[in-house]
Amino acid sequence: MTDPPERFLLDAMLGQLRRLDEGESRPAYVPDDRERVWRCRACEQCFWTGSHWDRVAERLREVRANGDSHSK
Repeated sequence: MTDPPERFLLDAMLGQLRRLDEGESRPAYVPDDRERVWRCRACEQCFWTGSHWDRVAERLREVRANGDSHSK
């Protein structure tokens, strides 16, 4: 599994994200098969690892390796 993208790391360091406890109720939009789910303390929205997470992590690896040619 990949590391969380920087936004989530920053939010977690600032205390905005907390991992849901086992058995804690989840909103209906959170897939049941996800073990690692976080809730934003500010907006209460939940986040989890999945295909979007993997795409963001891959893009971050590309930027680190090659520089971001798309932002120029």
